Amino acid sequence: MMKDCVLLIFVFPVLALTAVCAQDVRPVFGTAQTYLDNCGVAENAGEATAYRISARVAATPVFYREAFINKECGGNQDKWTSQGNRKQISLKADEIKYRRVR
Repeated sequence: MMKDCVLLIFVFPVLALTAVCAQDVRPVFGTAQTYLDNCGVAENAGEATAYRISARVAATPVFYREAFINKECGGNQDKWTSQGNRKQISLKADEIKYRRVR
């Protein structure tokens, strides 16, 4: 399936796994959100959420997501709090129309 291909992984703010092959460019597994925030929107109440995406390697991989929250927009950027255990997720279809330039 992936002969003569290079797997590209785009990470921020959405994880996208894409294959660049000798003849075409195509999405491989799908996408998952990795970051969001409302900093600057909510007066003194903004927060940022970062997601760690992991996978169990198999013929059909299983993907997981863990959430971490920082409630100090513009403050202590090192203070991230885990929001519980990782949860299994389904990646969303990659709707980007890729085109090989050269």
